[in-house]
Amino acid sequence: MSKLHMFMLTSVMLIAGSHNAVAQDKLIFSLQWIANGNNFGVFAAKEQGLYRNANLDVDVQRGYGSGETAKRVATGTADMGIADAASVIVGRSSGLKGETGRVPL
Repeated sequence: MSKLHMFMLTSVMLIAGSHNAVAQDKLIFSLQWIANGNNFGVFAAKEQGLYRNANLDVDVQRGYGSGETAKRVATGTADMGIADAASVIVGRSSGLKGETGRVPL
């Protein structure tokens, strides 16, 4: 497992464990593009029930490029996402707001 994948999986689990949910919380996770091998950690965690164990109902959605994913997270139509740094920088310079760091935005 690459460092990025471990970071993504660990970050999602830390976010999941950072609050006590009684009912499953619905989260939309936007990929940067179509699902591929780089995203296996997100799908492995879902398949193994790690999100469910943390009371999360994670809806993993395909992306349409990092720029679009950055916009979705910034506008709240996705709760988390993966985007490249260049798209985040361009988005920030265009006024997009969004938190980065927990999961690469």
